[in-house]
Amino acid sequence: MKATRFISDLKNINGRVTVEPEGLLATNMRVQLGESLLTVDAKLSDFTDPQLSLDVRGPSVRAQDLVFYSPTAMLRDIDGRLEINRKGLTFSPVNVRLDGGTDASVRGTIEFKRPYPVNLEVASEHALLSEVIGLWTGRSKEKKEDTGEDRSETQTKGQQTPIMISAEVKKGDLYGMKFKNASGVIKPSRKRLIIHPLDFSVGEGYCNAQVITEFQTG
Repeated sequence: MKATRFISDLKNINGRVTVEPEGLLATNMRVQLGESLLTVDAKLSDFTDPQLSLDVRGPSVRAQDLVFYSPTAMLRDIDGRLEINRKGLTFSPVNVRLDGGTDASVRGTIEFKRPYPVNLEVASEHALLSEVIGLWTGRSKEKKEDTGEDRSETQTKGQQTPIMISAEVKKGDLYGMKFKNASGVIKPSRKRLIIHPLDFSVGEGYCNAQVITEFQTG
């Protein structure tokens, strides 16, 4: 089952579904998201205008099974809710952590209508900027060949898929520099990752910065 190009296919769905007049219910279903295993409680309501709610839990999910590019980075302790209807997919919210200590609560939408915009809001108590950037680096050549297209841009009718992630971080590390009260906008594309604006406090001071990471495309 495929919801959007930014999230891997759901497959190997295993569980019991209860059929009710208003919809369908399922608890503790085992599903595979790309190569990642999840436990899901599902509720489908209103057969005439389907609304699907998925409460998802899992110890680990590969970054590239979600909206990211890295074939090696992992998201840990996934716990949250996804809402899906004809218009798109909503994170409401989904909580994760990364191996280096970054935590995140993700809200936002992925629309199903061209150009398939992705708009996410991330709140974090603590974040390592290098770890966040690592979610997009080291792109898998095999994955690009399998899909036949890049997930961050589409050439269909000359449209580019806009991806914008707004982030608020209470404290963190910027390549060895400790900061607090940071806010920024992450904009990944096929060739680079840009974080701008990026505002944060350091000690008694205040900084405005920009981070640009070029991807290797060869």
